[in-house]
Amino acid sequence: MFFYANNEYDITEIGGKGCGLFKLVRYGFSVPDFFVIGAETDISVDGFSEELNRRASAIGGGNFAVRSSGVSEDGEEASFAGQYHTELNVPLDGLFVAVQKVLTSAEGQSISSYSKHAGFSFCKTAVVVQRQISGIVSGVMFSTSLFEKDEILIESVEGCGEQLVGGIKTPRTLRFKKGARAEGYLNELLNAAQVLERAEGCPVDVEWTYDGEKLWFLQLRKQTVLSDEIPQIPQRKWNMYVYRDFTVFSHSVQARATESELQTQLYGFSVPVEEGLLVCGREFYSEENDLEINLVWERLDKGNFFYRFLDNIEKSVRRTRARTAAVAQTDYSGYSQKRLISAYRREISAYIDSYVPMMMRPDDYLYNKLTALVGEKRAQEIVEAVSALIPKTYYSDEHRNFLKAVASGNSAEYISKYEWKNNPLGKQFEIVTEREFKTRSHGLSPLQAQENLNALSVKKRGEKSRARKVFAGLCGEEKTLADLILRFIYYRTRTAENSDRYFFYIRKNLLSEIAVRFGLDDKTLLLYRADEVEELLVSGKALKKSEMAKRKNGDAIIFLNGKHQMYFGGSSFSLLKELLPDESVKGAVRGEIACAGCVTGRVKVVSCFADAENAENDCIIVSSMITPDLTLALEKAAGIITDEGGITCHAAIIAREYAVPCLVGTQIATRCLKDGMMVKLDCIEGCFSVIDNTEL
Repeated sequence: MFFYANNEYDITEIGGKGCGLFKLVRYGFSVPDFFVIGAETDISVDGFSEELNRRASAIGGGNFAVRSSGVSEDGEEASFAGQYHTELNVPLDGLFVAVQKVLTSAEGQSISSYSKHAGFSFCKTAVVVQRQISGIVSGVMFSTSLFEKDEILIESVEGCGEQLVGGIKTPRTLRFKKGARAEGYLNELLNAAQVLERAEGCPVDVEWTYDGEKLWFLQLRKQTVLSDEIPQIPQRKWNMYVYRDFTVFSHSVQARATESELQTQLYGFSVPVEEGLLVCGREFYSEENDLEINLVWERLDKGNFFYRFLDNIEKSVRRTRARTAAVAQTDYSGYSQKRLISAYRREISAYIDSYVPMMMRPDDYLYNKLTALVGEKRAQEIVEAVSALIPKTYYSDEHRNFLKAVASGNSAEYISKYEWKNNPLGKQFEIVTEREFKTRSHGLSPLQAQENLNALSVKKRGEKSRARKVFAGLCGEEKTLADLILRFIYYRTRTAENSDRYFFYIRKNLLSEIAVRFGLDDKTLLLYRADEVEELLVSGKALKKSEMAKRKNGDAIIFLNGKHQMYFGGSSFSLLKELLPDESVKGAVRGEIACAGCVTGRVKVVSCFADAENAENDCIIVSSMITPDLTLALEKAAGIITDEGGITCHAAIIAREYAVPCLVGTQIATRCLKDGMMVKLDCIEGCFSVIDNTEL
């Protein structure tokens, strides 16, 4: 069946690309004459080829462009950008073969891989047949730029736009503020951006070509992986407190732990974060906020307040240890859904409670108070003594226990004690195993380990001996403050490691069971907030694919005026770039950021489908350009670097949907990088640098 722009249509008949073209016509834009071969059409019937040629002749002479229009293509959830085959400059007598090629491309392995990633089964395909326009300049426009919400992005190349979207050529890039004006066809594009974004109700991706006289519109689709708009943050001196690769789930727990109502419920008072940022795993605090928190502690500092607070923290630690032991020994696979919901609510509530003391740290206030009492030099001497006398914790004693295990040749006790220590709050979930133990101990003989252990013990004894002498000379308020500082530093570590270990077993046993029941993997479930996991359990309400892709591309929590808000998408990296100090990387090669993020990995140079199949997981894919048939490599890639291409090309769009950091248009990547080299890819600063140039 054949459809024209004046027909009634359904996306299941004409596909996503066809719908986009029909809309462009309806909105009044210039579109080369075209028709759509419906997705249910049997092209093998007698007379189809003749009817195809007759209809093509009716829309004008010259050559034709033949493109796919998949039913799931160009949608909000997935773009399928460049996944199907396209035939350009097709003469009339070659149309039938071109249509066959486009339809056959739907059965390719790259589309199968992409569809699986996007959560689609077989995708029915219509075909667009359109009069070919020979443009002198062609390109792609994003009505809203990736990282700047008030900006329109236009990329262009001379001649056919396929060189741009295919990543073959590095484009000319122009950025305009929304509402700005330009000359000629560029001004038409800027006006179209506003009209189309308003009509579609969201940012759009438009392909276009200019023939020297007229601007033609070739494609319209919604931009995928749209970022939340992050508000302006106050002009403050923001200090980075810690970097840890937190998950969205962990963000939501931290946000809950800072709330005044919960802190007051648990401890009778609150120290909420008035101003703070948690951006892409980096945690920032403002100096103004530190001052405000110290004023809170000053108001509370009466009688034996801090000792009562410590007693409550100690009780929290005991409760957490008991819950950890219970979860570690529980198999949730036999639980009914109702019982699993109850277990989840209980453990997450207890986990958040265990996290609260880490949000309420008075040691800075106590140190400032000690400094005011005895002076900075004496206060520093006392704090160094405190550090030496802090009782052992799992974290502080880990290195000594590792050396003991190597010296004795028995790793079982070490592994059982520390199986949880590999960043349990983060995106990676790796249990400490015998393999990791052997890798870490490679080159360290039992004799050397024992010698190191003896030296460590001697050093510790010396530090403790000096510290005891310092403490022996303390009295009055000086001694009280030193004792409080020692205990709060100790319990800060204890609460952190107990909370970490607790979450490890929640993740290993409870969350893994929830993920299995809903057909999700561990990493995907941790893109949910804690309350969204409960909603999933209760009602089966899953997050949309587009929302998941956005969250993979970056996240941030902004605390202002004691309230918090979570944001997702590439805009988070724009905020991070503002906060991090400017540091030029020596020997770095620059390019254009197509998908934000930072990653380190081994290079795999890819030039064909076979290379993609042989790529190892978590490698850095390097290619002159990433063509759609290399989608298989994107499944494995930790990052992508190309010689050519722009941020609107098909490969860049797919990289963002896969949330793989991607740097395009470097010009020289394939000439200076070889298989096996270790490379740091920094898609915040927009560069890559070689860490280890050893080739495999």
